[in-house]
Amino acid sequence: MIPRAGSLFSIAFREGPVRDYADAKTQEAWRYPPFFHALLEAGVAAPPSVFEAWFLTAAHDDAALERVRAALPAAARAAARAVQG
Repeated sequence: MIPRAGSLFSIAFREGPVRDYADAKTQEAWRYPPFFHALLEAGVAAPPSVFEAWFLTAAHDDAALERVRAALPAAARAAARAVQG
């Protein structure tokens, strides 16, 4: 699930929309660290917490967006393999 408002968005590891903090707390937040680290290994600096927003700016050129797009499949696989600990 990817909730958004304008150029702000978040990643949520849950089924269904996140409408408020109560919804956000029900996600599988333990999946975010492997997702985050896989992105970081690919040169993508994501917010360090699943509870923080991402944002797009004019500084995000086509090359930056392509780097994120290319890194997402491996990051999604890392999140899917994560085990709650």
